[in-house]
Amino acid sequence: MGNSRIRLLSDPDGIGKIVAHEYRHAGLESTLQNTIANLPVPDRVVVASVAGEDLTSRLNSWCESTWSVTPEYLQSDKVCCGVTNGYHNPAQLGIDRWLAMIAAWNKYRANICVFDCGSAVTADLVTAAGQHLGGYIIPGYNMMQQSLVNNTGLIRLQTDATCSIQPGINTDDCVYHGTTLALVAFIEKIMDMANKSVNGTFKCIITGGGADLALNSVNADMYHEQMLVMEGIKLASKG
Repeated sequence: MGNSRIRLLSDPDGIGKIVAHEYRHAGLESTLQNTIANLPVPDRVVVASVAGEDLTSRLNSWCESTWSVTPEYLQSDKVCCGVTNGYHNPAQLGIDRWLAMIAAWNKYRANICVFDCGSAVTADLVTAAGQHLGGYIIPGYNMMQQSLVNNTGLIRLQTDATCSIQPGINTDDCVYHGTTLALVAFIEKIMDMANKSVNGTFKCIITGGGADLALNSVNADMYHEQMLVMEGIKLASKG
């Protein structure tokens, strides 16, 4: 659960279809009531949340009043499902990053670099032995563009985005192409450094809502995994 969208999965037999709902305007409770209130009462509600305390409190209240079930919130641990957290303070690592790493490593059991392209773009490196080496965070594609609009007096984007890293011939293209290039360079440089490290070759795993842009632009072999966080929830919730 994020601050504007919630992704829901109800599937006892495996990873099924994930449905994402925007609740910023309709409200969390109304969105839940209109989407999942009529589902069979679950035995457990397991949540990975990067939302604030107010939203998690409201989710708790809704689940308890509708299903008489109290949600369980996953936290980043020191070790989980074969992966060792590289943070000095493991709980500080974002739960979405942690779960994506767990799912990717358990699937590939190799040196991996997991890129999650969302509001922010994150990268995390994990060795074949399951050791998290650390990671990187930069603003996402849309956030980079919005920061230019919000913090400059003359840039006002008027046209739709185009995926290109060629020099722009108008201001809109310069912004769109420049932010595309920033994302491409971020991924390619990290992969280059990882593959030159003492650990050997890394697989490039990509997930998140903005993955398509990277898939169309980055010069690297990439494995697109759409459901990493949900797969991670299933693994972590079993211990």
